[in-house]
Amino acid sequence: MSMPIKVLIRRVGNSQGVLLPKELIAQWGVGIGDFLLVGEDGIVPPPKKNPYLILDDLKLAISMEVVSRFSPDEIRTKSRKNLNRWKKQGTWGPAYEEWKTLLKSDDAGLSRP
Repeated sequence: MSMPIKVLIRRVGNSQGVLLPKELIAQWGVGIGDFLLVGEDGIVPPPKKNPYLILDDLKLAISMEVVSRFSPDEIRTKSRKNLNRWKKQGTWGPAYEEWKTLLKSDDAGLSRP
């Protein structure tokens, strides 16, 4: 366990606050706009979010943006072009065959929200 860090309580406007060393902020992985938890055990960083959940949220946001901007036919056409390009480049695998099959269908899971 690391040694406790001494911080000075300072006036911040009509309130009081503390300045934390930038090394501690970096170690905790937080920055401006993030929050810390204050409890009986002191000031601690929030629990880390699972990086896979962060990536899932990002992929969902990107997908929703694509679906809001393009029609199902436009998405299907672009997807087919990408698959053909990847096959010509030698990047091909079982997942691509599955996508190719899905894209043959008129309702390839593409619908507007």
